Amino acid sequence: MISLIYQRRAIPFYFELLPKLGCCNLAQQKEVLALALPLLQNYTIVVLGDREFCSVDLATWLVGGTGCISACV
Repeated sequence: MISLIYQRRAIPFYFELLPKLGCCNLAQQKEVLALALPLLQNYTIVVLGDREFCSVDLATWLVGGTGCISACV
């Protein structure tokens, strides 16, 4: 799920139901983020992720490849 933060509230912006239980992989995470991030290019972007998003590869992609200013994974 990708949410927008507005006045200390998270508003769901995009989500995708996976056909399985458990965590998603790096390719699925990048696919979802690649759809949403261009729509937010005129705003400050901070990506917060839980333990499922604990990946050096994802952090490297976010900071280097997408132009995200900050990432906290």
